[in-house]
Amino acid sequence: MNAVAAPLDQLHEDLASLRRALDSEDFVQAGEVLASHDRRLREYIETVGQQAPLQALRELLELQHRIQSDMSAAREQAATALRGLRQSGQASHSYRQSAR
Repeated sequence: MNAVAAPLDQLHEDLASLRRALDSEDFVQAGEVLASHDRRLREYIETVGQQAPLQALRELLELQHRIQSDMSAAREQAATALRGLRQSGQASHSYRQSAR
């Protein structure tokens, strides 16, 4: 494995680890993986610079975008669920108040 491919493989593995952490709802682990991935990606770009293989970086970016999109959808689902709980709690409170 050459000096360019090895770090790329590590970056892909970071994203696979991030996906596994998110799928298992281990958000602490996901945050740690994301921080490590960010550091590793910045080091890679700083080291390889203009010599970075564009197609490989495009693939990595596509994976990142898919994960980001999934995270946004999950956040939206959680927000919707929280709004539902809040509305349910408000309705319950109103019902209790009217029963007095």
